[in-house]
Amino acid sequence: MNKQETINSIVPTTQYLGSYVRKMITDIEQEPEAKNCPEFFKKGDVIRILAPKDKPRPSVIIKVLPDFVISIPLTTDSNIYCLSESKSRFFKDGCFTNHYEITPTDVAKVNFLGVYDNIKLLNEAIKQLRLFIVKNI
Repeated sequence: MNKQETINSIVPTTQYLGSYVRKMITDIEQEPEAKNCPEFFKKGDVIRILAPKDKPRPSVIIKVLPDFVISIPLTTDSNIYCLSESKSRFFKDGCFTNHYEITPTDVAKVNFLGVYDNIKLLNEAIKQLRLFIVKNI
C-alpha cells in the first residue's frame, strides 16, 4: 500500500489503536528519493549539498569524475562569497559562490535537483572561479 492508499483507508470517525497506526505507517511502500535521477551526470546538472551550518544549497556540476562530481554552489545572498551572477528559470536568481564542492557520485544521485539552464553564465562562473583560485592560492 502506498501513502495515498493508506490515507484513504483511514476513516475519520473510527478510533484506532496505536499499534495499528504504527503498522500502517511501516507498511507504506518507500518511494525512491530521487525520482528523476539521470543514469550519469553532465556539466550543468544541479545537486543539493549541505553548506555550512547544514543549510541545503543547490550546486551546479562543473566536472564529472569516475567516482566524484565537482560543483559550484549557488546562493541567493549577496555577500563576500559571491563570485558571479546566476540567473535561471528553475533556481532563484543570485550568484555562484567562490568555492567548489567535491561530492561522491552515489551521494549526488540521491540529491539530484534538476538542470541549470544558463550555460553561458555557468561557463563564466567556471572561468571566474579558476581566476579566483589562481590569484588567491
